[in-house]
Amino acid sequence: DRDGFVLASGIGVVVLESEDSAKKRGAKIFARVLGFDKSIDGYDTTEADPDRIADTIFQTLYNQETKSFHPVDAIFAHATSTPIGDKTEATALRKVFGDHLSDIPIAAIKSNLGHLVGAAGAVNAIAAIFALKEGKIPHILNLENPDEQFAHLNLVRNRPLKRNIHTALVLAYGFGGHNAAVLFGKA
Repeated sequence: DRDGFVLASGIGVVVLESEDSAKKRGAKIFARVLGFDKSIDGYDTTEADPDRIADTIFQTLYNQETKSFHPVDAIFAHATSTPIGDKTEATALRKVFGDHLSDIPIAAIKSNLGHLVGAAGAVNAIAAIFALKEGKIPHILNLENPDEQFAHLNLVRNRPLKRNIHTALVLAYGFGGHNAAVLFGKA
């Protein structure tokens, strides 16, 4: 029943600084960045490469210090609500998480706010940070009949999910193959 997406207008700003600097100036720390990566694949103007996205997520989750992967308690998908975009993102997530993907709640805030284009990633990050702080993952509005290919995903639907999470993975993609991922941890 996909009708496409609605363009929206808005802005989001996330201030990143070292923990020492934030503590020194008495700033309130909302979350910690546990990992991040960005890539560009040049695969297609509007269609992203699921293998490159999966690699970007793997790099984001890999902890250099422990030589292991950070756990993911929630995913804040880019979720453009386009048939090819959603399929590509789901394929990439399956490559990373395999069967475990069905255990991880997935939020998609564009259904609540519209597509903020260049601000979409920052606003998605803010939603993830507040989910870490508040213990509430926002639900996907108007998702009544997900495509069969998404049936195994743990999409947060109908109402917000109350859950104490410690990590939140945020995904963002842009035209021309720009890919970004960041893993936030609870402060």
